[in-house]
Amino acid sequence: MYELINTKFVKNKTQLKQLDKEIADSYTISKVYDEKYRDNAYKEMIQSKRSLSLVDCIIRAMVEDSSLKIKGLVTFNVGDFSDICQKQNVEVIFSSNNAI
Repeated sequence: MYELINTKFVKNKTQLKQLDKEIADSYTISKVYDEKYRDNAYKEMIQSKRSLSLVDCIIRAMVEDSSLKIKGLVTFNVGDFSDICQKQNVEVIFSSNNAI
């Protein structure tokens, strides 16, 4: 949702409101707040030999948290998440910008 909202919907308030309604009406989608992941994600971003954004490091930390019970991750950048998703048995679903 981070990148989707920040890139795709930021200029289209109608689509953003529709997405918010779908999330509110859903029984399978939950909002997860990232506060508890930020510090470690920041350290990971600084120490990593990979070029990962802070957002990517936060998402990776959330995927790694088995208490969240994440089943799938939609991403534009499969390579940034395939290792952690495979480790956690999370399905990676590729989406191009045009598909959403």
